Amino acid sequence: DPYVRITIWQFGQVVNQFQTAVKKNTTAPVYDETFDAQVNVKTKALSHTRIVFSVHDRDRLRGDPLLGLVLMGLGATEDSVIEHWDETMVGNGRRVCRWHYIMEKGEAQDG
Repeated sequence: DPYVRITIWQFGQVVNQFQTAVKKNTTAPVYDETFDAQVNVKTKALSHTRIVFSVHDRDRLRGDPLLGLVLMGLGATEDSVIEHWDETMVGNGRRVCRWHYIMEKGEAQDG
C-alpha cells in the first residue's frame, strides 16, 4: 500500500510538506496528483532548495517503512534528476515530466 511524501526544504528548513493518496494492493502505483507550494524562487534560494520524494509502505504495525526516495535540487546525485531539475528551472512554468528510479535509504545522503 505505497504512498509518497513530498518535503520541500529551503536553506535547511522545511517550507512545505505533502502526501499522496495511498494506492492499495499494488507494487506499481501511478500518482497523478498536483500540489501547489509557496517557495522562494530567487536564484540564490533555488540553489539552496531540496525536494525529497520519499516512498513509504502504509503499515500501521511497522510504522510505514521507507521503500526509497528521489532527491531533487540541492544534494541530488543522479544525472537524470539533475537534468530534470535544470530543465524545470528554465521551463518558464511549462510542465516537465520524467520518470526516476527510487534510491534506497543508504544511497541518499541525509534523505
